[in-house]
Amino acid sequence: MVTPPPKTDKSVMKKEQLALREQALLTEALNCFATERCEDVTVARIAKLAGVAKGTVYLHFKSKDEICARLSQDFYDSLARKYSEISGDGRTRLKKIVETSFNHYRALKHYRHVVQYCNRDHFIQNLNADIARSLQSIGIIRRQHISKALELGMNDRTLAGNASANLTGICCALEGALLNFRFNPDTEQFAEKEFIESVTHYILTSVGQNKSTKPVNNTSYSPALTPEV
Repeated sequence: MVTPPPKTDKSVMKKEQLALREQALLTEALNCFATERCEDVTVARIAKLAGVAKGTVYLHFKSKDEICARLSQDFYDSLARKYSEISGDGRTRLKKIVETSFNHYRALKHYRHVVQYCNRDHFIQNLNADIARSLQSIGIIRRQHISKALELGMNDRTLAGNASANLTGICCALEGALLNFRFNPDTEQFAEKEFIESVTHYILTSVGQNKSTKPVNNTSYSPALTPEV
């Protein structure tokens, strides 16, 4: 007797179909936002490109702002994962945090309009609470990683003994530099590299080298960036 195939769980299939459709909407939205301002792209256009009715979009997202927020969330989640992979002594970690931040913005410039749009004042006030918290979390995550690098550097003597006192200043300097960097996407490659190196030099200089130890090498204050693959 032939055993009949197991019945497919319709609820599982429906969830998978909804997930695929949601991803298609996000993909088409990002394709639009990569070359146009978010303000100029409509929900109707995103729906048409994804091959669904406009009303279908609202089954997944309450508004265009929520679509933008989800894309921005993906951008920041990816950056957070890169931060978690950083290792080394305190000074090396701090340098890598700065480099990784800039390399991420440089590699994902097609997100620049979305990130800029979601960075507007009061944007998160009208979002789902979970998404709003997620968008706010990247600053907290970055601060935590920088704090850990400073504490480690003070302990392993690759940074000055009072390096942690500069935590807030470093966080503000890096965030300000990233804002300037992402708002100027057409910067020439040479000027871009020079800008990144200047910011890295400024941050590393602010926390110094413990005077009781010798520098690891003579180029530690003028780091050469290695783009991420």
